[in-house]
Amino acid sequence: MGDGEGQMGAASGAPNPPALEERYRIPLEAGTVSIDALVDGILAHATDSPVLRTGAVQSVGAALTIELPDTGIPLQAAVDEIMSVAGTYYRKNAHPGMFSYVASPGLPTDPLGHALTAALNQNLTGYMGAPGATLVERTLIRWLCALAGLPEGSDGLVVSGGSIANFSAIAAAVHRGLGPVAREQGIQGGPHPVILAAESAHFSVQRAAILLGLGRAGVEVVECDETHRMDVEALARKLDEAADDPGRRVCCVVASAGTTAMGVVDPLPEIAALCRQHGVWLHVDAAYGGAALLSDALRERLCGIELADSLTVDLHKWCYLAFDGSVLLYRDPESARELFAFEADYARYGNDQTAETRTCFDLSPEVSRRSRALPAYLAWRHYGLDVLGRNIQHNAECAQYLAELVKASADFELVTEPMLSICCFRYLPPASKDDASHVDWVNARIVERLALGGNFLLSSTLVNERPVLRVCVCSHTTSARHMDELVLEIRRIAAVLAEG
Repeated sequence: MGDGEGQMGAASGAPNPPALEERYRIPLEAGTVSIDALVDGILAHATDSPVLRTGAVQSVGAALTIELPDTGIPLQAAVDEIMSVAGTYYRKNAHPGMFSYVASPGLPTDPLGHALTAALNQNLTGYMGAPGATLVERTLIRWLCALAGLPEGSDGLVVSGGSIANFSAIAAAVHRGLGPVAREQGIQGGPHPVILAAESAHFSVQRAAILLGLGRAGVEVVECDETHRMDVEALARKLDEAADDPGRRVCCVVASAGTTAMGVVDPLPEIAALCRQHGVWLHVDAAYGGAALLSDALRERLCGIELADSLTVDLHKWCYLAFDGSVLLYRDPESARELFAFEADYARYGNDQTAETRTCFDLSPEVSRRSRALPAYLAWRHYGLDVLGRNIQHNAECAQYLAELVKASADFELVTEPMLSICCFRYLPPASKDDASHVDWVNARIVERLALGGNFLLSSTLVNERPVLRVCVCSHTTSARHMDELVLEIRRIAAVLAEG
C-alpha cells in the first residue's frame, strides 16, 4: 500500500493495518525438512526391538525444560528436538511382538493421509464448510453401513474415539427413551433411566452414565455366562423386572462385539431379539471387533450386528489405521438428530438440507472435526478390502494358533477360546501349578520380564479375579513364528524365576 493510500485511510477514519516486516510473515512453505526421509526413517525401524523404550521422566524430558522462546529456531532443529524425545522414547505399535492393549500398528499410507488432512485443513461442520472432505466421509460411512448390514437410510460420522462414540449413542438412546421433554427440562421426575451392560463392557459406558447425570448407578450390570459373554437369560430377567417397575425405564442395552479384555462377542441375535421385544435401543460396542467386518472369513462372527440401533467401530484399533478415528453409525439417524441438532444463525447453510448438505454436527456433541476419514479412505482404496481383510483374518489365525500351542502344553492353561484375535492364558509352573497365589505371582512377573526383554509387550487382565496373560494380535507384521517365540520366551523367564 502506497503512502497516498495510507493517508486516505487515515482521513476517512479507517484504521491503518500495522506494518509487518517480511521476516515476521509465516511462509506457506513448510521448510527444508524432508518429510519423506523423516517418515521413512521411522517406518524403517518400526519392527525393531525393543517394543517399548522408556526411561526416567527427568531424563526423557530433559530436552523439553526450556521456556517458550520469543524467537524461533530452524525447522530441522525443532524436528531434531522432538525426535530426541518423542521419536526416541515410544511404543512401537507395528512391532510383531506388540500384544498389549488394542493398539493399531498404522499403515504406510497413514503419514500421507494425515498430511493431506492437515494441508487441506477442513472443518467438517457441513458440506458448505468442507464440500469434498464431507463427501469422502459420507462415502466411508456408506461403505461401513453396507459391511455391517445396516439398512438404507442409516448414517454416521467419524469422531475422535470409541468413548465419544459410545457416549453419543448412549445419550441418543436415553433421550429417545425419555422423550423430548428430557431435552428441554432435563431428567426430572418420572422413571429413572437405566442402561444395561455386561460386566465385561468398556468403562466408557459407566462414564457416559455419569456425564448424563445418571451416576454409576444408572448402569445395571448383566451377568456373563461361563464363556464370559452376556448371559441372555439374565438380560431377559433384567428387562422383565424393569418392565414391571414404574420407577425404572431401560433406555439402552450395550452389547460388545469384541470386549477389550478377552475379545468376547456377546450373543448379538438373541440380545437384539429381547431389545426389539421390549422396545429398547441396542448399542453394539464394536470398537475393537468391528474390524472383523472387513474380513469375509470373520464377518459371520459378528452375526446380529446388523440389528443394532447404533454401532461403534474404531479405525485406530484392529482396522490398522493410525490414531485417531472412530466410526459411529446409527440405524435411524433422526433419533440422534432429535438430541444433538441445533440451529444457530452463524451455522446456517441455507434451506437445502439434503443428505449431502445438512450439517455434520447433529449426530454427536462434536462440532469442529478434522477430516479423519481421509486417511481411512486413502488406505482402503489403495490396499482394497481383500488385502486388509486377509491380514485381519491372519491375526485371528495367529491367536488361534497360540491357543492350540497352549492347549497342547502341560505348563500352560487356556483361559478363553479366542473369538477374534485375543488369546488369554496362564502359565502353570510345573512344581507349583496347584498353588494359586504362586501361579498368580509368576504370571505377573512374566509380564514384567517380557517388557524388559524388549521383544514382546503383553498386558495382563483379570479373569475370575485372577491375573492372566493377554495376547492381542493387531499388527499386520505378526506371524505364527512370533507365537512360537513367545511361548519359548515365557518358559525361559519362568525357568529364571524358578531358580530364584
